[in-house]
Amino acid sequence: MRSRRYPTMVLLALLTLVPASATAQETSPGPTASQPTTSQPVPLATEWRLIEQRVGDMLEPVPVTVPASLRLADGAAVGQGGCNEFSGSYTLDGTALSFADEVTRSLRACDLDAQAVEDAYLAALGEVTTWSIAGGALQLRDERGEPLLVFEQPDAALTPTQLSRLLARISGAEATIAQLEARIEAIGIGRLRDRISELESANQRLERQLATPNATARPDRSTAFSPAELVVLEGVPARIAGSCQPLRQRLPSGTAAAVQCRPDTARVTEMAYYLLEGPRAVRLFEDRMRAGGATPLETYGPPGTPSCADGAASYVYADGGGIGGLGCFVDGGRANLRLVQDATDCKQLKVGNRQLKRPAMYAALTGASRDIVPLYDWTVGGRGIIQKIDRPKAKKSPGVGCP
Repeated sequence: MRSRRYPTMVLLALLTLVPASATAQETSPGPTASQPTTSQPVPLATEWRLIEQRVGDMLEPVPVTVPASLRLADGAAVGQGGCNEFSGSYTLDGTALSFADEVTRSLRACDLDAQAVEDAYLAALGEVTTWSIAGGALQLRDERGEPLLVFEQPDAALTPTQLSRLLARISGAEATIAQLEARIEAIGIGRLRDRISELESANQRLERQLATPNATARPDRSTAFSPAELVVLEGVPARIAGSCQPLRQRLPSGTAAAVQCRPDTARVTEMAYYLLEGPRAVRLFEDRMRAGGATPLETYGPPGTPSCADGAASYVYADGGGIGGLGCFVDGGRANLRLVQDATDCKQLKVGNRQLKRPAMYAALTGASRDIVPLYDWTVGGRGIIQKIDRPKAKKSPGVGCP
């Protein structure tokens, strides 16, 4: 990254403002509490600009953007408080100086910096008891001799003390800039831009895929799936099958084959299909419903009965000559929905060298949130997510058949 040299340029500019004599002499020490002396009378009818004011126990610089000032003439004290003009009266007797308690000021709305300076400035005037001039700066002090307010004439050159303070702040700014440059390099802006570009390209590809209606593409089955897993895919609707991959780990006991799918919808984070014998599939379904705290229902009704349709953890199983069940629950902060359904009209199904009695498909869906209703609506929204293996006798379905 290109190096910046702002502090050095500022330093060269500042040195041109300092008179040659200013760098060769010490600033006159300020008066003590017991002896607030000065070698010259306070200049009357002179505009003084406030450059420092007491904040707590410290003198703090006044922001250069805040125009605070003071002018003393014929017993009248006038000036800018920060953004409002003020006026009052003062009494001067040698080095003794005091201001009247009543100060009148205009009523403009001020920003926070200007308001803070103004309030502290006008409050400090009421504590002033003496004055002194040191190094060309007018200091107004309290009864202990501690400086409350420090002024300079607007056209006065920088004193050595002021210059050293300014240079210290510039040096600190230079160190801060170097730290920021190092942090930017560490972040790796170039790599971040490349990653953003990759994500934008991926997002555009996904948008094109989602814009294609009723996509029926299925995965390449030539090598990715076993014959038994191909049978499972026969029961997966085409709009979902294109997102499926073999599932071969952590399978329920008795599973003949399974696939895991990630359909293109924001409502479902993942889903899986399992092909089992009917009794095993029903037992798996009911065990999962009980573990999820779902309430068993005889039917979905009458109206008003809590069910998955309104987000209640519940399930229905019916075996009236055919297997069919649907249930839902919340687990781990996510909505879960389970279905079990006949896989084919066959009483038995041959899958490769295995023969399943009363085969059934078991589907497990996990939602993108704990809200059951969107997951339920997507699942039963007219198109279904399980279709029967519709070619059990076809020779072009290798390893599939009704014994």
